[in-house]
Amino acid sequence: MRTRRLLLSLLFSLGVTLLTAVALTTKPLPIAHAADLTVDTTLDNESNGCDTDNCTLREAITDANSGDTIIFDLTYPATITLTSGQITIDKDLTIDGPGADQLAISGNDASRVFYISGGKVTIDDLKVTQGMAPIFGGGIHIVNSNTVVTLTRINVVGNSASTGAGGGVFLRTGSLLIEGGQILSNTADTGGGISLESGEATLNEGEIRGNTAEYAGGVYVGSDLGTATFTMTGISIIGYNTAHSSGGGLYVDNGIAVLSSGQVISNTAQGTDVDNGGGGLYISGVASVTVCGGHHQQHRQIRWRAVSRFRRSDANLWRDSQQHCRQRRWNIPRIRRGNVEWRANHQ
Repeated sequence: MRTRRLLLSLLFSLGVTLLTAVALTTKPLPIAHAADLTVDTTLDNESNGCDTDNCTLREAITDANSGDTIIFDLTYPATITLTSGQITIDKDLTIDGPGADQLAISGNDASRVFYISGGKVTIDDLKVTQGMAPIFGGGIHIVNSNTVVTLTRINVVGNSASTGAGGGVFLRTGSLLIEGGQILSNTADTGGGISLESGEATLNEGEIRGNTAEYAGGVYVGSDLGTATFTMTGISIIGYNTAHSSGGGLYVDNGIAVLSSGQVISNTAQGTDVDNGGGGLYISGVASVTVCGGHHQQHRQIRWRAVSRFRRSDANLWRDSQQHCRQRRWNIPRIRRGNVEWRANHQ
């Protein structure tokens, strides 16, 4: 009996010792962190995925986990020419380029460049060019309400949606923030630079310049799928855009535009019919446009240099609406020689 008790005691002590050793030597499981994938070739193929010797942009996007960052190690300046159609992004992802003057992603005038269908996506410091789509979004097409896209110091140049909308960027729904960069020399039937069908887009410290369309040379704000809202902030410019019919700078059709600061300057609407016009701004349908004042009269941050046309009586143009903008008070706008001029009260 005594021998049995000693044996049980020995076994118990041995078990405690082993458990203690395991506890001391076992490390906690590692926490997964976002990783960097390095693109090291300008080729566009997708074979065995990224490896140490060959990783294309398409392979990097496919292999990336949600939250990863893609960087580049190329000989600059460089152009990645797409040969297998558009690149689809559907996850949280950052694409960190070396500079818009150093790296271009080209659709080769054969396909759209980026189709973004989900996730929180940031693309910075590169150029999107020569994208072509027959209907929507020649350069970039954004869909799904949960998609959040930030374009930082991106140049979207020379893209086309020949018979549709959004030569440079088309936002079907979701959220888009453009931080710096240029939307330049793109073409479409509607919204040469950017077209919003729904969702929210903000231009901050960027330029929408030199784009061309039948309607809305620079920006089209529509609302077929829901409320479309466009906001301009910072030292931004919508300028030198051309509409063959109406809305050289902006065409707001059943949508909302809030122009907090910046310049709408030297846009052109070439249409001669009674319903055409609006070189700077064309408002149609149940639309709302709010223009907020600048900080100093001598440096007016909103300048209209062409006709501002109102197509229907239920379209509204607000000056310093307290609902949207909390700037100082302004007088009623006056139209003189086709220009809309704003004058500040000094009280």
